[in-house]
Amino acid sequence: MFPRTIPIMINLSEVQAASPRVHEVSCDPGCRWSSHVEVALDAAPDSDTAPCPEATWATDAIRTGLCGTVSPRVVKFPDGLYRVFYSQILPREGFPAGANDYDNATTRILSAVSTDGVTWAPEPGVRMGAQQGGAGDFRVVSSEVVPMAGETERLRMYFECCRGSQQTRNGIRSAVSSDRGLNWDVEPGERLAIGETNISSPRIVFLDDGRCRLYVHQRGVGIVSAVSSDGGTTFQLEPGVRVAQAPPHA
Repeated sequence: MFPRTIPIMINLSEVQAASPRVHEVSCDPGCRWSSHVEVALDAAPDSDTAPCPEATWATDAIRTGLCGTVSPRVVKFPDGLYRVFYSQILPREGFPAGANDYDNATTRILSAVSTDGVTWAPEPGVRMGAQQGGAGDFRVVSSEVVPMAGETERLRMYFECCRGSQQTRNGIRSAVSSDRGLNWDVEPGERLAIGETNISSPRIVFLDDGRCRLYVHQRGVGIVSAVSSDGGTTFQLEPGVRVAQAPPHA
């Protein structure tokens, strides 16, 4: 589950291009926080471990961690509609512990819409399934959705494609959409992989010089980065670690 507030979002209400302006906010960008007791989108309860994408449930339904709702990413469109993309964790066939045994769980990327950024309605259909994303019956997670460079209509999603446990080598893949994020076509190849390591949680930042920077978490290392000069198709890993998974950061 995640709380009823807007996560860091891609704002297409003022500019619909791959520009640093899509990251701009008009108020405190996350320096001051207050708790919120309401849930925007909840995890499926133990009684529904194979849910419909648009399903909703009672807030007091029993949940022991079999299912999960994580990694929200919001896009605000010019007409004021908000769409959030998020990963739903479910038990994989033969592994009933689900999110409690994450290495053996499966995930899929779903979406929900809102007109105020507070109340969300889950949408029918799966935005990206594990098999579609190249992960077999394991996991596609941590989606990042941004406008494509040079485009005014299409979106690109960056996602983790993991075919096994979190110790398994994986990579960041991408898909494109021409209908505001409802249907996605997976692009060939990987946008980023680092040797035989496991990377996750992709985030894109558009730079003033026209390039874009991709931040990922490299397991056992911390947050590292790569840059692209071709609109986000190929990335070159940058030297060093942006935030280390060790003191003084840890």
